[in-house]
Amino acid sequence: MFARTLMLAATISVGGCSEPARAPGIPRAPTVERYDISIPAFGGELLGRDDGEWGGRLSFRSASGEVTRLLDKNVVGLHRMPYGIVAVTGLAHLGGNEGELFLITRLSPTRLRVDLLRTLQYAPHGSRQRADGSVDIVLFTGNLENDRWMSECISLGTDQSLKKIACPDDLSLKY
Repeated sequence: MFARTLMLAATISVGGCSEPARAPGIPRAPTVERYDISIPAFGGELLGRDDGEWGGRLSFRSASGEVTRLLDKNVVGLHRMPYGIVAVTGLAHLGGNEGELFLITRLSPTRLRVDLLRTLQYAPHGSRQRADGSVDIVLFTGNLENDRWMSECISLGTDQSLKKIACPDDLSLKY
């Protein structure tokens, strides 16, 4: 019984179940959101954030400055394609290794739509858009060979096709 009580007490103290006290009438300090990447879109700006195992997000900031959260995923790339904006998302952590491509389109002047476009075999580590409009994506396989982490690369075409490609030197994993 003592061990169970001790564990509960440790969980509560470590878990931060309460906020620090503040005097009545003093407002909470405003939260400033940080984003890693952005792309102008739909009369505003799409914003992506990657916080690793702590999660990330895809948001939209309108021309008036209002920010709307669209998706709770780590975003490693945002790319303009002929069929909409593609968000490259994923996470490799603690044995999990997953990635997705999401398509963001406009439903109306005030509404955006986010749809799963493709599920990736592994988590993306980075992406870049080529002059022809295709998007190269480096995937973290989680495999270790000769003390080096291995990667694979794929290309998303302007027609939504996905194909495996040789990893360009400037897009490979650097560890």
